[in-house]
Amino acid sequence: MTGNSDQADPHSLLFMSVDLVGSTSYKQQKGSDWPRKFLQFYREFPQALAEVQSDVSSVRFSMWKPIGDELIFTCRVNHEAEVVDAVRTWLAAMRQYEERSLSDVPLKTKGGAFIATFPGPDTQATAPLDPFTETSSRDVLDLNDDALRERDRDRFIYDYIGPSIDTGFRILSACDQRYFTMSIEVAWAFSWGVRGLQQKSPDIAYLGERDFKGVWGGRRYPVVAIDRQFEDAVNEAIRGMSSTAAVDVEALCKACLESEGWPSRMYLPKSDFAPFKRLPEDALREHRVRDVDGIENVATELVPAPANAEMSQLPMGDEDTTSEPGTTGTLPPAGSMPESSLA
Repeated sequence: MTGNSDQADPHSLLFMSVDLVGSTSYKQQKGSDWPRKFLQFYREFPQALAEVQSDVSSVRFSMWKPIGDELIFTCRVNHEAEVVDAVRTWLAAMRQYEERSLSDVPLKTKGGAFIATFPGPDTQATAPLDPFTETSSRDVLDLNDDALRERDRDRFIYDYIGPSIDTGFRILSACDQRYFTMSIEVAWAFSWGVRGLQQKSPDIAYLGERDFKGVWGGRRYPVVAIDRQFEDAVNEAIRGMSSTAAVDVEALCKACLESEGWPSRMYLPKSDFAPFKRLPEDALREHRVRDVDGIENVATELVPAPANAEMSQLPMGDEDTTSEPGTTGTLPPAGSMPESSLA
């Protein structure tokens, strides 16, 4: 049984999203002229990100996938300060892209962020590009591990699956042009990182609880966001009128992650904060142990004959190989060997 290639390298990935606001109506109003603006989005936002990112040495973004009018990048993070840098860099890129590329059209951007952790509770998944190239009956965990080690993008599609991914997309659905929504893991790391950098984050906002289908056993999820329009005079006046007490983001996040059934985790190995450094467990560990136990159980049934056994005691291929009760050193009857031992 091969080992999980993720297990030797536990880590967290920060997923960052940017989406176009008003894209559906723009396409319908502009007729055949709309493709150019969206093709520009696929090129010009990454360029804006690269330009802003060049001033920040701690983070490096990589494209995960485009989904229609949305681009999702990933960034590996090892410390809460890197989460702060990544989020601030991303927001700066969104602002720069709006100013340079969307000033002449009725389009804006929105986005959000979430963290997934490997090898558990999340995992990397692979699938063959050509369904006719993989006919092996080997265990799917072994096939997936082999593909992860090969990293052959001409043969396989690589993706991420897990509860953090599912939850993350629910969180992204709650964002809008003003509020950049964050998973609880991102919010906690961001808040703690800002404090460690002796900065302030008055733009963090608590938006209340939302019903996210299938998340946290049906319990309402607390949504934390960064207010991209925090400095707007009207918004500032409204905040002053609010009777809602300020939410302690760190206390909220800590309580969530320690609650029963919380779906996500994060792993920041270079953090100075112990709760962020807990080593993740392999989400597939139980399946691997079960498979290994099955192989070992089969092996105990195949006890080899003693070295000094007489030749007459060993089957030559044409005898009846069925063992009598109490005999040892014989193979099971032909056709009775468990399939799991024939991998």
